[in-house]
Amino acid sequence: MYESMFGNTRRIAEAIADGIRLQRPVSLIPVGQADRLPADVDALIIGAPTHAHGLSRPESRAEAVVWAGNEQKHLKLDDAWSDSGVREWLADGSPRSAGWSAPSRRRRSAAPRTPSRSSPRTRA
Repeated sequence: MYESMFGNTRRIAEAIADGIRLQRPVSLIPVGQADRLPADVDALIIGAPTHAHGLSRPESRAEAVVWAGNEQKHLKLDDAWSDSGVREWLADGSPRSAGWSAPSRRRRSAAPRTPSRSSPRTRA
């Protein structure tokens, strides 16, 4: 299942699905059609864009719609974009109501932070 405003996350989801499809059957479903998820899944992989370092919110999705309307940005909304996203799907208990259980942890990059030019550590 994926959420995508401009198609980038969808394209990554398609590539992952294509790789898995070599070994197992795969259904690729946008979050707006989450009610179509089969009840007998072996694994559920969820992909979502990051908006301001986290899952998208209604406000960030509304801003994306505005950006798509700005011709200078050269953005087009994905055909399957939705007013509701992965954040809302997880928050409303959908995985639990479907009988699924999984660890849900917010993952952050373990990469070290790069000091800014004004940082005292970078001065000679």
